[in-house]
Amino acid sequence: MSSQSDIKKGAVSVKRFGQQIDIQSLSNELSSDYQPMQFRDSILLHSEQGAIFVFDYGIVVTWDIDADTKTRVEQRVARFVSVQDENSTWESFRFGVDPDTAFSLENDVLSLEDTERMVLLAISHGFAQSSKLEHFESLAEHIIGDNRHLTEELTKTGKIPLSRKELAQLRGKLFQSKNDILLRYNLLDTPEFFWDYPELEGQYQVVAKYFDLTQRVQLLTLKLETIQQLLDMLAGEQNHKHSAFLEWIIIVLIAIDILIYFQH
Repeated sequence: MSSQSDIKKGAVSVKRFGQQIDIQSLSNELSSDYQPMQFRDSILLHSEQGAIFVFDYGIVVTWDIDADTKTRVEQRVARFVSVQDENSTWESFRFGVDPDTAFSLENDVLSLEDTERMVLLAISHGFAQSSKLEHFESLAEHIIGDNRHLTEELTKTGKIPLSRKELAQLRGKLFQSKNDILLRYNLLDTPEFFWDYPELEGQYQVVAKYFDLTQRVQLLTLKLETIQQLLDMLAGEQNHKHSAFLEWIIIVLIAIDILIYFQH
């Protein structure tokens, strides 16, 4: 049995850099410094201290990397990020390595049997998905919250106080935001990495369960349905305004026709 002093301790850190990272170009850039190893949707960057995993959907997970090294990695990764997230910060979890203890995750602390790189990658998939899902959740909640007043106004007055142009612009913004989520929605499933390494899926599932990934994805689906209902409501209101506009044109034309008739 290992004593407390025998247990190696460290930290795993997670950060969302942006919408997407060009991991192929990044791998080429860092080939001489970090000996990158590429997988289906991520690359492993070797470090003397620990390991760095970069996921193409904008997430970086580091294991036992000090602040200075993380800063240097940040600077180099940032060049290959599309739609950068300026407000994201590192979120850290503690871990301990004990060969006599089975893998577990409790109270934001991991217990590892070893730090074999492929095992760390399997675990990192769960951390990365949770971080990306948090971004999607926040985006969906902001969309719903920012537009709640429209449904309240429609309930009170029977109409939305926006012009046809404003309605069209809002519909376009909502549609784009929803598509931003849907285009990357499949990454919230079990990663394709485990098709090649099924023996590592157990560790990933522990992390996925800890972060309630399945339940959170189901809630996100409901939020997307709410956004779709909002889009449908705005489309109906826009069509109503357009019909009303055509009706007024017809009324004006008839009135002009009547005036012309009586002048003759």
